[in-house]
Amino acid sequence: MNNSMQGNNKNNEDALLQMFFDPDFVPHVYLDILLSPAQSQNSTKNTPSVEKLKELQPLANNLLSKFDYYAETLTSELGTCVKQLEEPIEEIYVSGSKKTKLEFYIDTLSNSLSSLENDLNKMGNQIAILNKAYGTNNSNDDAIHEQIRLKIIKLNTIKKRVTTVHKCFQKLNDIIQAENKQSVSISEFKSSLLELQDNLVTSLRDKTTVSGSVAVDENKEFIEEIKFLIDLKTVFKNVDKFYPIYSDFAKTLKNELNNSKSVLNEN
Repeated sequence: MNNSMQGNNKNNEDALLQMFFDPDFVPHVYLDILLSPAQSQNSTKNTPSVEKLKELQPLANNLLSKFDYYAETLTSELGTCVKQLEEPIEEIYVSGSKKTKLEFYIDTLSNSLSSLENDLNKMGNQIAILNKAYGTNNSNDDAIHEQIRLKIIKLNTIKKRVTTVHKCFQKLNDIIQAENKQSVSISEFKSSLLELQDNLVTSLRDKTTVSGSVAVDENKEFIEEIKFLIDLKTVFKNVDKFYPIYSDFAKTLKNELNNSKSVLNEN
C-alpha cells in the first residue's frame, strides 16, 4: 500500500516537473492561472487570498527541494567529469623526470612504433639475404632449398603480421594524440585494441604451429613485445573508462602466451 502511494507521488512529481520543460511554458501566465480562482470576485483589486498562498507554499517548497537535489547531483557529476578529464594531464615521475600521464602514454607508444619499425627492417634484410642465397645456391641438396624456401615464406608472413600490428599501434597513437583536440572515443579505443589483439594472437599461434622453422631469437623478440603490452596495463590503471578494456586485452594476451609456452615446451 505504502509502495503504491509512493509510486503515485513520484509520478505526480515527475508530471509537475515536466511542465517546466515545455518550451512554450510562460511563468507569469502560469501564476495568473494558478492564482485566478483565489481572486476576490467583489474586490476591485486582484489580490490572491491568504488561503491560496498557503496552498501554494508546499508546492513551492517541493519545487525548491527538487531544484536543490538536481543542482547537487549535476554538481557532483560535473566534478567527476572534470576529474576524469584532468587525469591524463596529471604529472608523474618517470626515470627521475616529471611528465604528464598523456606524455608518458605517447612516449610509450612512440617507443613501440620505433621497435616495430626496427623489426620490420630486420625482417626485410633477412628476406633479402635468403632470397639471394636461394637464387645463387647451386647445390642439388633439395632439403636445404626447401628449408630456405619455408623460412622465406615464414618471414614474409611475419613481416605482414608485424606491419599490421604497426598500423594498429599507429592508430592508437593517433587517437591519443587527438586527445588534445577532442575526447578519446571509448569505442575507437576498444576497436583498435581488438584489431591489435586479433593480429597478435594469430601471429602467436602461427609461430607456435611452425615453431621449428622460426629462429629462437625471433620468437624471443616477439614474446618480449607481447609481455611489454601486458605490462602496459598498469599505465591505464587510473584511467577508469579505459582500464577495463585494456585489462581484458592484456588478460587475453597473457592466456594466449601461457598456452603457446606450453606447446613450445612440449615440442
